[in-house]
Amino acid sequence: MKKYIFYIRLLIYLVPRFNFSIHSVKEFCIKRINHKPEDYHARFLLGELYRSEGKNREAIDEYKKLMQYGFNNIKIMYGLAKASFNAQRYIESQEYFRKVLETNPNNKAAIDYLGRINVIRNEYREAISYFEKSLNLERDDSLILENVAYCYYKIGDYAKSYEAYRKAFNLNPNSELKKDMDLAKSALEISRNGLYKDESWK
Repeated sequence: MKKYIFYIRLLIYLVPRFNFSIHSVKEFCIKRINHKPEDYHARFLLGELYRSEGKNREAIDEYKKLMQYGFNNIKIMYGLAKASFNAQRYIESQEYFRKVLETNPNNKAAIDYLGRINVIRNEYREAISYFEKSLNLERDDSLILENVAYCYYKIGDYAKSYEAYRKAFNLNPNSELKKDMDLAKSALEISRNGLYKDESWK
């Protein structure tokens, strides 16, 4: 009920001004917070708006203040995880996404981001484990199949790399993916003769 009251008051604030801009919404939230710092809906919305604008450090500050006031839910944790990732604070982001999974083990977005963080940190086997979990939830996700293929290539498993690229290409045919698939296929064929080892690809 408090959530609906908050948004009704937001509309009452915006309509007379004929201004529904992000700036006006932020202005409303800041006024609410100045009056009542623990206002959950105002501070959460402000954090979300900051994140949408790419102001990730400001967003992180708002989410963390909510936690200081005793609020701790999956929406705050996800917002913290995304903002931390965007700010390239990958260790923190990893921690928050793991907490999201503690609440919702099948949160595909969190699983995908954890895989991406592992790739960024060159932890390819760990990344594969997350991407495989993601594919269990949505097996025809061509982007995740491409990520799996890349990781298998990096650890030298060219057979699995080629197979994943082939599946991704069938779902989303494009010249760049075809190039990567052919490279994996060539690596596989050469490796079978014991001649191929490439650690510099990409």
